[in-house]
Amino acid sequence: MQRQRFFIDADHDQWVLHSEGSKRPLRSFKTKREAVAYGRAMARKRGHSQLVVKSRNHVIQTEWTYGQDPERFPG
Repeated sequence: MQRQRFFIDADHDQWVLHSEGSKRPLRSFKTKREAVAYGRAMARKRGHSQLVVKSRNHVIQTEWTYGQDPERFPG
């Protein structure tokens, strides 16, 4: 089963939540804190998902993974 990925990214003066592969945002927020709280709750509810949070300059700051992690391979 493939993990559903969600991203929080800055867009001008807002923070937007969008899913991987979608060009249209799911929701927008005035503050990053609001976006992260909503995104974490939504990803946790979905179960097998991941939330990736980016900074204003589009660098990944943190990520949360929910549900069962895939097998890890040495390498």
